[in-house]
Amino acid sequence: VVNQCGLGIWDWDLTTDEVYFAPGWKRMLGYQEHELAAPYETWRDNPHPDDLPGAMRAGADYRDDRRPDYVVEFRMRHKDGRYVWMEFMARPIPSEHEQATDIIFSGRDITQRVAAEQALQASRGELEMQARVDSLTGLANRRQFDERLALALTRSRRQGLAVALMYM
Repeated sequence: VVNQCGLGIWDWDLTTDEVYFAPGWKRMLGYQEHELAAPYETWRDNPHPDDLPGAMRAGADYRDDRRPDYVVEFRMRHKDGRYVWMEFMARPIPSEHEQATDIIFSGRDITQRVAAEQALQASRGELEMQARVDSLTGLANRRQFDERLALALTRSRRQGLAVALMYM
């Protein structure tokens, strides 16, 4: 079922600091089962360098009960060298004494979703630009003029300053 859902699972034993990576998790990163070792360092060395501090902090906060849930998104290095966006969720596995001895993580590849979100953001930026700039001259249009004038008048009232307007 886990393989059919496209999830990768891994188990972090907090007492031994050992990590077990399920085959599906390894496949998401382009590895065969025998190619990726299981120590904690394997996970630590694969996130994008820009994302590693936040991912490590989120994991430590969750492990130390400073964070109620663990749902994070960050990039992981694929075997072919590219980075894929992953979303990870975690849940503790309590022992008989109600203290977590393991944390089970599930992850999924969200690269396509992130690419779609980035494309949508770029489209919004382009649309915003088209709404405020004349496409022929590249100058601010009337809408941008009205917005900037309203902002200047508001600032003028708040700070008690005069506003000058030159219109040609």
